[in-house]
Amino acid sequence: MKLAERFARRRKEKKLSQKRAAQTAGVSYSSLRRFERSGEISLCSLLKLAYAIGYLEDFEKVFAATAITDLRDL
Repeated sequence: MKLAERFARRRKEKKLSQKRAAQTAGVSYSSLRRFERSGEISLCSLLKLAYAIGYLEDFEKVFAATAITDLRDL
């Protein structure tokens, strides 16, 4: 399942329309529609949308610091 499809599913689970999610996130409705249709969106808008539906922490986990276990990892 693509990122845009997973986003749309989560948005619907939160019972948010596209218009309401876009408004809450501060992104244009057309940007949200394009994202859900084609998967194209700026990183900034994607993070705003993730925040609006309560999933920004999931993105933060992707870039979480990992414990260094070997000097070659520096």
